[in-house]
Amino acid sequence: MRRRSRTQRINNIRSHVLSTLGFSSPPQIDENMKEEILRNLSISGVPYKAVSQQCYAGSWLYHNRAMPDLVSSKNLSLSGVPYRSVSQQGYAGSCTLPSWIDEDLWNDPDTKTLRLFFDILPVEDSGTSILNATLKLHIKERTACRCFTEDNESGEEDSVRFTVFVSQFLKPLRRRNRVPRMRILDVKMVVVKRDKWISFNVKEAVEEWMQRRRRRHGLEVNVIDSQGFPIDAKAVFGNTDCLLPVDVECQDTSLPVAVQKSLNFSTSPVLEVFTETRPNIQFREKRDIATIMQPFTEETSNDSNLIKESTFLKRLRGMSNCDDEDCEKTEAAPVRVEHT
Repeated sequence: MRRRSRTQRINNIRSHVLSTLGFSSPPQIDENMKEEILRNLSISGVPYKAVSQQCYAGSWLYHNRAMPDLVSSKNLSLSGVPYRSVSQQGYAGSCTLPSWIDEDLWNDPDTKTLRLFFDILPVEDSGTSILNATLKLHIKERTACRCFTEDNESGEEDSVRFTVFVSQFLKPLRRRNRVPRMRILDVKMVVVKRDKWISFNVKEAVEEWMQRRRRRHGLEVNVIDSQGFPIDAKAVFGNTDCLLPVDVECQDTSLPVAVQKSLNFSTSPVLEVFTETRPNIQFREKRDIATIMQPFTEETSNDSNLIKESTFLKRLRGMSNCDDEDCEKTEAAPVRVEHT
């Protein structure tokens, strides 16, 4: 019985949804039709918001698109949901280091690590938060990289396996810091057959950099092969191109490698940061109950808030909180009388 009732409710809901959309039976909906239905559908006064992409001035910017007739001129929907914007900014590795980092030690040619520094702008709006931060590294072609050791035990003759560690410097790299303090942000086991892009999550570091610029001590990339031996990361990945601007151009790394080469895509490391900005809404402060219960004296007679509060207290005193037989009213407030 319960199963039959549940099935009947589901059928009623399905019929109601179909009739709302103007269908008598479930239609075959493609992507274009789905987009059109969602764009013209508003449920409970909340307009549909899609994400559109706009690419200009070396950055990827995304903004919410809502129905014009459902959004006011102040970028607020009729349902009271604040209008928000999501932006994506790309940063190329910088060769200009801050004064608190030793440049000679940073560019040490004997190290097998790849060190990266990004000149990230701080967050100026208090309503801005970071959604995601991704470090993208481009693996070089094997013909140009003599750094791999063949391992055919996996049965993949044309592939190479290695592990990549991305770490954050917690202290600036200096001569006196023989063992720099670091924190591992992301680790990936990579199987490579050809040159491609790989991504690492560095949100934790970017959030710290955007809040405190003095914490920008850079990142370090380490690579080890399948047997645990270190590999020169500078020979595995594309290095920082000092000629690139800080804000890189839009690059869709999901495109085929041949298409990327035809478009002259840079292979320099890229840091992509998604941020979300919401309007600052001022809420009315809650009144303190201690303020309401302040005595009304000559010193506070000019306070308009206390005048209103005293009127409220007078009305409160006039209300009876007990039966006529158990209490007697006074001018100040009702007082309960205990009969013995």
